[in-house]
Amino acid sequence: MSFDKRVARWAKKTCTVLNAVRTVVVATRRLLVTVCLLSTTVIVWMNGVMPGIK
Repeated sequence: MSFDKRVARWAKKTCTVLNAVRTVVVATRRLLVTVCLLSTTVIVWMNGVMPGIK
């Protein structure tokens, strides 16, 4: 196998791995944002609605 083919194969594998890592990072960031928004909503609801119920 020529050197160019080996480099091309390595580059393709590296790009695939980097794309997978990027996808995981983006998904994790979205999950964290969603959790923060939901927790803020629950805190506001507990402070605003629950005292009226009690």
